[in-house]
Amino acid sequence: MNAKDFGNGGAGMARANSSARMVGKLGLGAAALAAAVTVAGISAARAGVIYQDNFGRNGNLAGSSPAPTDATASTWTVLEQSVQATAPTTNGSAAVFAAGNYLQAAYLPFTPQANAAYAFTVTVTPNTNTNSNWLGMGFGNIAGTAAATNTLMNNSTTEAWLIYLYNGGTQSFYGGGTNNQVNGATGTAGSPDTFTITLTTPADLATGTAGITMYDSLDLIGSNISPRTGILTAAELANVDSIIIGNQYVGGTFAELELSGPIPEPATSTLLVMGGLGLLLVGRKRRMG
Repeated sequence: MNAKDFGNGGAGMARANSSARMVGKLGLGAAALAAAVTVAGISAARAGVIYQDNFGRNGNLAGSSPAPTDATASTWTVLEQSVQATAPTTNGSAAVFAAGNYLQAAYLPFTPQANAAYAFTVTVTPNTNTNSNWLGMGFGNIAGTAAATNTLMNNSTTEAWLIYLYNGGTQSFYGGGTNNQVNGATGTAGSPDTFTITLTTPADLATGTAGITMYDSLDLIGSNISPRTGILTAAELANVDSIIIGNQYVGGTFAELELSGPIPEPATSTLLVMGGLGLLLVGRKRRMG
């Protein structure tokens, strides 16, 4: 799922073009023109893809960069409850988690912005005839934490997540760990299923609540409640600092991962100040000349 248009890019471009024409008529020079265009077209973020990873590489997942899109210049980090026999890898088309490994998690950093909409999607395929339990994905709090205390889906770690069971069953949760659990339908073991969680944040992150929607391409998660929706409190939303994939015992793959939404930009106030200073400096040079 790709994010829809979150902003008014057309209006911003029109303002930028109008300002550029005005500054050009005043003869303020290239530096002031660039500053005026930057200020006129400013927005807190631009809509687009934050991460897109087709795992088209071979080797360890840890330390590799999502490709083809990595808007924040981040790399994958892997955490484990304890040292496992096999590290998550990439095989040219997917991230591979080995069967038998316990609570391995891989994450990319993510900080929700106010008044924004995000969509996190990935195709999950569990191996058949492996240990029981699951593969999972979700929004959580894991970046920079100790592996021994915070791995995928601990009660203090994940705020909105979906899991795919070894037998084709599904479960969804939100509000921290295993809270608000709903069991979905059971599909065919080993069938690929594309999981999606959307996150819509309030204008005031400190006091507002965020809306979440969870669904999957096989319509298993939403079979009892379609689609699955929920609310994160301000405190729960503040706990989100990552997107996470991982497993508990079940082996399998994650493919075609994407996080779409507003891409962080420099602060509005900073750009306004820079633009204003540019205009003042050019004007001063004109007067001195």
